[in-house]
Amino acid sequence: MIKHFIITRHNYPKNYPYLRERMQMMRIAAAFLNLSTNKNFVWIIQSNNEIIDYPEFHELAENGMLKQVGFNNQSKVKDIDIDTIIDFITKKIENPIRPGDKLITSRVDDDDILLPNYVKDVQQIAMNCDIDTIIDLKGYWLDKREEPIKYYYNHRYSFDRTSPFISLVENLEEGKPIRTAYYIHHAKMGKHFNVFESPNHSWIQVLHKYNQKMNKLKPQELGRELTESEKRLLE
Repeated sequence: MIKHFIITRHNYPKNYPYLRERMQMMRIAAAFLNLSTNKNFVWIIQSNNEIIDYPEFHELAENGMLKQVGFNNQSKVKDIDIDTIIDFITKKIENPIRPGDKLITSRVDDDDILLPNYVKDVQQIAMNCDIDTIIDLKGYWLDKREEPIKYYYNHRYSFDRTSPFISLVENLEEGKPIRTAYYIHHAKMGKHFNVFESPNHSWIQVLHKYNQKMNKLKPQELGRELTESEKRLLE
């Protein structure tokens, strides 16, 4: 049986200067997950803050597709407590994972977007993964740093540098350790697992002024800008 968990870290102190902006971006992420063409997943937000009660979060929670898991003594914004996640999906969630299951864990940052076809695309590929495999789909940039906003094809990632939207498929066996898509830094996961690179465009990486690292990217470092007709396909 396939058990699919989408995992997002949201570890910000209450005095984080862009907390409200991050929550607004998560609200958009939630709205897209509500549009997923395959609802067989659970979105886990690992957070040390209360999730603001937006309707998008409420609907996902009501349908059992959203769970919030707390941190265990984590303090750094970029940290994620994998042990807490594994404990949750093996013991505390309704219908926990078991040996014989096909476990899929997917990454998405709290300022990015999974398109409605993401879950379907990942699970279709996972059905044929007989060994533990990284599934890396293609995606887009959304550049919101200045008006007008622009979309580009995202060709930043490859077999040698897997994307922050990877999914790890693990065929569970008794006594076999669970690693998840957060096993190590996403860009290095291809050194530890078989990689299946799909041509399907299934995610959007958002460039915005609140992410200092990605904010350094210049437009010429992105891919080809989408045409008007291509952009309409995302609407």
